[in-house]
Amino acid sequence: MALNGPPPPQNNMMEKEELCSFALYIVTSSSLLMVLKAIIELDVIGIINQAGPGAHLSPAQIAVQLPTKDPGATASMLDRMLRVLANNSILSCLIRAPPNDGPIERLYGLARVCQFFTKPQDFGTDMRFSKVFNDAMSNYSTITMKKMLENYNRFDGLSTLVDVGGATGQTLNMIITKYRTIRGINFDLPHVIKDAPKYDDHGKVIVCDYILPVALETSHSARIASNLDIHMLAYCGGGKERTEQEFEALAKGAGFESFRVTCSAYDLKVLEFLKKN
Repeated sequence: MALNGPPPPQNNMMEKEELCSFALYIVTSSSLLMVLKAIIELDVIGIINQAGPGAHLSPAQIAVQLPTKDPGATASMLDRMLRVLANNSILSCLIRAPPNDGPIERLYGLARVCQFFTKPQDFGTDMRFSKVFNDAMSNYSTITMKKMLENYNRFDGLSTLVDVGGATGQTLNMIITKYRTIRGINFDLPHVIKDAPKYDDHGKVIVCDYILPVALETSHSARIASNLDIHMLAYCGGGKERTEQEFEALAKGAGFESFRVTCSAYDLKVLEFLKKN
């Protein structure tokens, strides 16, 4: 009589294999971000975008537009890198049939998500800032503020708007360009913050930030907030992302009477800290 139990059901074996594959994908996924970073720095997405709507280019067509001494070798490496992005639905990919039984050729185009990886055109494609952080924040602000200004209409009636930690002033510039009667003040340097005047009794603080869910969620928004919380932990000392309850406690602890979430700009939330209702 056999001591071994019955073989595991086929579906359980398949599930285990899928879980193993998922685990391997997680531990190897750092390559995706490294490839995406390199592709953005080389402006490959911009090169494909300039070819026109719906365009698909071969790695060789892209390589000749890059600063390289060996386009052939560069095209081969590009193909491997772009395939990673296509596998993750960041790029689209077409297969061109080879003439005379030659090797197949992959052509790469932009998937819809690439609109968030192209350099903003409204403020110039050659724009450079002295610090990588300012560059990243400026481009990020361009994307999110466009959406915020579509959804948030409570700047009406404000005479003065102060952007605390405004860096290069990109966010403030977009707001006062739309609301031309607002006087914009960009505070960032310590000696300027020290001299900042008190706001009036009916003033408010407008915060644009991600909100961490209290319970575990697996949505893209929740994952982004969790990832950014780790970034804050690593790079900003005591910085952190907050839950809605933590934002409310922060507001009331600082002396504000009320707090509310007004709208969203993509997954970014627009919050108000109010002195008086």
